[in-house]
Amino acid sequence: MGLDCCCKFLKCIVFLINILITFVGVAVLALAALAIINSNSLDPTKDDYTMLFKICVTVIVMGSLLTIVGFIGCCGAAFENQCLLGTFVCLMITALALDVAAAIIVDSRATEIISESEGVVKSFFTDLAANVERADLFQLGFRCCGVESYKDWTKAKLSIPLSCCKSEDNNCNSAAPIIGFLTPSDLFKEGCVSVFKTKISTILENSTTVLAIVGIIEAFAMITSLGLCCHIRKAGY
Repeated sequence: MGLDCCCKFLKCIVFLINILITFVGVAVLALAALAIINSNSLDPTKDDYTMLFKICVTVIVMGSLLTIVGFIGCCGAAFENQCLLGTFVCLMITALALDVAAAIIVDSRATEIISESEGVVKSFFTDLAANVERADLFQLGFRCCGVESYKDWTKAKLSIPLSCCKSEDNNCNSAAPIIGFLTPSDLFKEGCVSVFKTKISTILENSTTVLAIVGIIEAFAMITSLGLCCHIRKAGY
């Protein structure tokens, strides 16, 4: 027996959703691989490298799972295979449970995560004289200057780097603003600890909404896959 119009529509929806999940998984894997490649500039013996490596491994595992789940869903829809669709539904139920767990963990440990982020930032600015490039990268990424302010550079008796400047036209390679070539108004006012903690707080505040949206998408994928599986069974496949 052939599939009716409703079943064919469900088949297309399930297939498209899983193609999207597969692409997201591949993109996540690519980003994690890029992060590992760029981590070569960090000292493997330092805590920040260890932390980055653990995050990358976690992201790679997540990306791999997304890719596998998406592939299973695509194959199940394309070949109208009840076993694969059933497996996909079970994986979606597991994913929903993990989303709920993640939301609870983020909500209960938000203060602790924000507090720990201060130590993460400070690790990038440990021994400025030996790790100028590492601090530079952080400042460029977050548009900040020093741990608390530009004074961290002058206290270390180092020139204020270009990454501290609001505009690249400023000559930040001088010993200013101590000797007057630059004024504090030329530099980013906020230290990197403050900027990073603000960004982490914003991410945590929005994480519940993001997890809810992801959960809705997962629930929709699960329901449509279950519907397709039931239609295929009724059709006698």
